[in-house]
Amino acid sequence: MSNRKTYLDIMNVISMFLIVELNCTQIFVGKFSFTLNIVLNCLIKGLFIFSIPMFIMLSGSNLLDYRSKYDSVTFFKKRINKVVLPLIFWSLIWYFYNVFISKNMHLGIKTLLNSFFYNKIQPNFWFLYLMIGLYLVTPILNIIVKNSKSITFYLLFIYLIFGATIPFVCHLLGKNNFVSNFGIPFTVGTLGYYIFGFIIEYFNLKEFTIRLFINVGIAVGVGTVLFSMVIYFVKGYTKWNVYDIFGLPVVLFSFGMFCWLRNKFININFSHKVKKNFEIMAKCSLGIFLIQQFFINYFVKFFSNRVYTFWHILFIPIFVYLLCLLVILILKKIPLIKKLAP
Repeated sequence: MSNRKTYLDIMNVISMFLIVELNCTQIFVGKFSFTLNIVLNCLIKGLFIFSIPMFIMLSGSNLLDYRSKYDSVTFFKKRINKVVLPLIFWSLIWYFYNVFISKNMHLGIKTLLNSFFYNKIQPNFWFLYLMIGLYLVTPILNIIVKNSKSITFYLLFIYLIFGATIPFVCHLLGKNNFVSNFGIPFTVGTLGYYIFGFIIEYFNLKEFTIRLFINVGIAVGVGTVLFSMVIYFVKGYTKWNVYDIFGLPVVLFSFGMFCWLRNKFININFSHKVKKNFEIMAKCSLGIFLIQQFFINYFVKFFSNRVYTFWHILFIPIFVYLLCLLVILILKKIPLIKKLAP
């Protein structure tokens, strides 16, 4: 078995399942009473929203130290094979699905290219476009994080203040984000998560610091959910922008949950079989991400006129995840397709 960190594989699997859970919420939107629908959205979005940033932090843990394993040319070859080519292939599949099945797109090269470059084919793929941007600057970031802790923390500080806090406050108050006028580098939303994943994995922070991240993060996460509910019951609407994954509340919550889950699993001595199973599942996560919406769309149609119970909320995401996992495992066995089913 490859020399992998099982706790990172487990966090990967948890993250992917929760992303499926988040995307499955569209099945239930509007299917309960209005008040219950708001409560469910607040709970599901608020408590599981950290799953998307956690994927980025896991990438930082796994990739920002790439030069200890291979050179930059090999790094880019791996990223092209594991992310870029599957993105192109599955975008084509989704494009033809939209043209011939959903019938919400026109057939044509111009439409295809425009839809691909502007991420109109499958909106869920926005995450992969941002990751490709991170891969392009990874060789630069690797030099920084490997040679200077102080500059690494400074980059994180710049991100937290000018990339997460000020824009979030401006958005919450309905004001323009004045920070954008300065064009400050290193304030892109994904960058802070990417660097944080590396910091937690390699900088051996004090236990007090880790506990601080956990306690503050969970407190902010719970507080955000309660805040959104209170706003609804007082004013009759809720501020969904508090769940912006690049806004300060979600950033702090995601940092805290990343540290908490890592602490939960890092010291457990798993059996060889358990390690192998989580490794297999983790290697299927990107493939699950690429195809999940096919099955979610089916369930949206299938359950469109049905009565819902909480059992649906619990079991449909599990079923979608397991079905996607099975499909990806099968595709990985087919020689001509396995490299396109990451």
